[in-house]
Amino acid sequence: MSGFDFIKWSFQYSDGARTALVDVDRSLNWNELEERVQIMAEQLRGLGLPRGLPVVVRGVKGIDMVVAMLACATMELPYVPVDKSLPLLRLNAIRKILGTDVLIGELSDDFSICIHAGKVVRQRAPAFRSVEVLRDPIVYVVFTSGSTGEPKGVQVTRGNIADYVRWLSGSPFAFSRDDVFVNPSAFTFDLSVFDFLMSLHVGGTLLLFPADEFKSAEFLRQRLAPLRPSVWTSTPSTLALLAMNRDFNSAEFSHLNDFYLCGETLYPTLVKRVQERFPHGRIRNTYGPTEATVFTTHVVITEQILEKYSSLPVGVVKPGTTIHIDEAGELLIEGPNVAAGYFARPELTAEKFRNGVYRTGDHGWFEDGMLFFTGRTDRQIKLHGFRIELDEIDAKIMEHKLVEQSVTLALKRDGEVKKIVSFIKLGSVCEDALAQIQRYLVEALPAFMIPGIFRLVESLPYNSSGKVDHKQLLNQL
Repeated sequence: MSGFDFIKWSFQYSDGARTALVDVDRSLNWNELEERVQIMAEQLRGLGLPRGLPVVVRGVKGIDMVVAMLACATMELPYVPVDKSLPLLRLNAIRKILGTDVLIGELSDDFSICIHAGKVVRQRAPAFRSVEVLRDPIVYVVFTSGSTGEPKGVQVTRGNIADYVRWLSGSPFAFSRDDVFVNPSAFTFDLSVFDFLMSLHVGGTLLLFPADEFKSAEFLRQRLAPLRPSVWTSTPSTLALLAMNRDFNSAEFSHLNDFYLCGETLYPTLVKRVQERFPHGRIRNTYGPTEATVFTTHVVITEQILEKYSSLPVGVVKPGTTIHIDEAGELLIEGPNVAAGYFARPELTAEKFRNGVYRTGDHGWFEDGMLFFTGRTDRQIKLHGFRIELDEIDAKIMEHKLVEQSVTLALKRDGEVKKIVSFIKLGSVCEDALAQIQRYLVEALPAFMIPGIFRLVESLPYNSSGKVDHKQLLNQL
């Protein structure tokens, strides 16, 4: 018996008194969650919104956002998660793309209708544009950065979600209603969809805490550990940051056995560090763009894998989906998990989605039935006539015993690559650390791949998706 069945799109729980959601301020059991969702669904129904009209859900990660997202989804109104911290100019750009005038959560003068604190606030007469309703209804639209500076909204449908949930409901995952899911990612980052869907689908408990909370040792000990999380999901960078805290270990978190990592390259150094803290933990590497519904591959990183491969695999492709590799080495994804294109961007959709196949812009190869991720097309640069993979430089730097994290970027002027810059966070303090690393790279890499600038940093900046913020790093130069 599930909690909320994402295939039937209805509540199916058997024990309404069990805890469904926990956030910073409060918790809800399954009875309370269903009641809250029904109340909001009735409010939306009373507005007479056209079917398929996107609704912006704005706020911080918490119970209110989950209630709003579920209410929208059950009413076949695509929800669009927006973090409270998003600049108003960016919010307004998203609103114009969507053509919507409805917002749930933090108030904004740019929207005609807002549902805030349980009340409908009509600020002026709404002006809705006509909406194309797909045969497979859109559940949510997640906006990602576009190369032109205009955000692009990925449309994920009920069919996409049903396929994803069916896969995760079987082996080798084995989730149950006893699982407690935690993920620092904001709802604006599609990795948050994983635990949102699966905790509700199996009737487990979903912990909803903003990313900043996880920086506090007191929060880990006094708030998070007593809730007994069993499933962790994040980017490798976020987990690496958490692993710096000595209280993050199996003694304090005795129920935490599964670590799902996605969104960035996973390096063996982090795997080994987490394994030292959690000897019985399963570290699961995954891969997948937003346009293919969260992640598409999966593998448990075992000792055998660590011994055999210098670059870790991102896993076996999920059943029913195929990843093709074209002549240029680009990964193309085909299957029922491929999204319905970009909202109101027909030309970009036609360019990236062709006959049910999504062009990822990522590169990789297959070995032993598993996918290995080389990097993104935009992580490949050309300098002095040489084609260079920045991720390859990072991988070499990360092999050095003194290094904890490395981020290598291209420094550009007027669109042209001028230098390679590596930002390095040390794991061990040493007087001549930088000189040691440079000597090692001279032996490990061709001269044209040696970074022109090295910067030792005490910490790395992160964006709202839990990934290292490259722009902030380059601004330090």
